[in-house]
Amino acid sequence: MDTKRFEEVTRMTPSDFDKLVSIIAEIADKQATPLFKHRKSNEELSKILWQMWWHEELHVFADADTKEWVGVVAFDVVALWWIEGIVLVEDMLVSLSKRPTGFGSFAVSYLEKEAKNRGCSLILSGSSMVQDSQIVQNMYKKHGFVVYGESYLKEL
Repeated sequence: MDTKRFEEVTRMTPSDFDKLVSIIAEIADKQATPLFKHRKSNEELSKILWQMWWHEELHVFADADTKEWVGVVAFDVVALWWIEGIVLVEDMLVSLSKRPTGFGSFAVSYLEKEAKNRGCSLILSGSSMVQDSQIVQNMYKKHGFVVYGESYLKEL
């Protein structure tokens, strides 16, 4: 995989976060899952993304040549009471491009690298919040993830 195709964005303004939330919301509205359908306001999400950025939990990547944003990865490292060691929890992995770019595969490799660097014993994916498709499932399987169990949601 050519990792030089993508570079991490290091500077963003509050209006960049507003724009980012708008793009993600537009993508999610086309494939609304119950979790994202009941999201907070875009303004509040923008503030949350800003906080995640500040705490180095949000990573935005751009095409190395065009400098256009291509995707977003957000994660946190937590200790779960039932797991030995710490866990990297993927909060969001979203490709912002309408055409295939290879960002998903790059992002999963990035998560693996970050998990190893932080001494994690497990990666827990939360990508189904925005995208739930066979293509996404196959991408994770290709990287050695196990699809285990299902979530049961009831809208009220």
